[in-house]
Amino acid sequence: MESWNTKFITLIVPLFLLVFASPGVWGGAPAKDAGAVQKKTAVKLPECPAKIDFTGKGNSDRFLVSGFSAQEEWGRWTDGKTAEVACSLPEKAAKRPRKIKLHAGGYVGKAAKQQVEISINGKKAGAYSFSGQPSEVEIKIPKGKDPGLRITFNIKNPSSPLSNGESGDPRNLGLGVVWMKFLK
Repeated sequence: MESWNTKFITLIVPLFLLVFASPGVWGGAPAKDAGAVQKKTAVKLPECPAKIDFTGKGNSDRFLVSGFSAQEEWGRWTDGKTAEVACSLPEKAAKRPRKIKLHAGGYVGKAAKQQVEISINGKKAGAYSFSGQPSEVEIKIPKGKDPGLRITFNIKNPSSPLSNGESGDPRNLGLGVVWMKFLK
C-alpha cells in the first residue's frame, strides 16, 4: 500500500516540473525576443504604454519578465546580473515608439558608478554609467519588425548592501528604476 507521501510526490513532481522547469518560465531558458515570449507563454504581452511606472503605485508588474525585486515607494531595484521588461508594439510603424527615456540610478556599493548595458530584442542599444542619484538617459530603439520589445538590462557589478556592510539586505542590487517612457 502506498503512503500518502508517495502519492503526493507522484502527483506534485510532474506538475512542478511542467510549471517551473518549462523554457521561458521562472528561470527556464530565456526567449530570444518579445515575440518569442508571447509564443512560448501563450499570453499576449500588454502593449507598451506611454510610461511604465516602477514606483509603489505604478504599473510595472504587467511588463516584468525577470530580475526585478518588489516594488518600493520610490521604484524597483534590479536583483542580479540581468533584468528584463517586455511589451508588445502597435502593428502600424507610425505608431511605434522610436526611443525610450529611462529614469534610474545605480546601486554603487563601494564603486563610483554602476555600469549597465541595455539590449533591445537581443541587439545592443547602449552602455550607460549610473551614479547613486537617479538620472535620465535616452535609448534609441533599433528598427525592426519585431512584434514587441524585450528590454534587457545587463548589470556589470551588482552587489548587496549586506556584502558591503551597509545593511542586512542580501539582494544583489544594480539599477534602481523609477520610470521608463516610450517616445516617438
